[in-house]
Amino acid sequence: MKHFRTIAYLRAATTEHDFEKARASIMSLAIERKLGEVEWVEEFASGLAPWQERRIAQILEELQSGDNLIIQDISRLSRSYDQCLEILSITAKKEISVYAVNQPQLSFNLITRR
Repeated sequence: MKHFRTIAYLRAATTEHDFEKARASIMSLAIERKLGEVEWVEEFASGLAPWQERRIAQILEELQSGDNLIIQDISRLSRSYDQCLEILSITAKKEISVYAVNQPQLSFNLITRR
């Protein structure tokens, strides 16, 4: 059986931001959805910076079909609507399931295995 990766991407604009509340809600979702071990990626960068210059680009390159990406909410991907759509388009093409903790209606699981 293939092992699917689950990466939680946490982004904040300033180093004063505390990720503990986000970590707790992400872990709760991961347990509820049985997503397995969570790998954590934390980044301090402006949401207006091009996503290709942030760690999300590396995550998207590494994740494969069936893997999972957990975010606190869609705005953690980018503050730009166009960039969010571009990122989500890539996850859809690669069949990566995306879970937005604060916006479950925007989460999507493209794989019917769960």
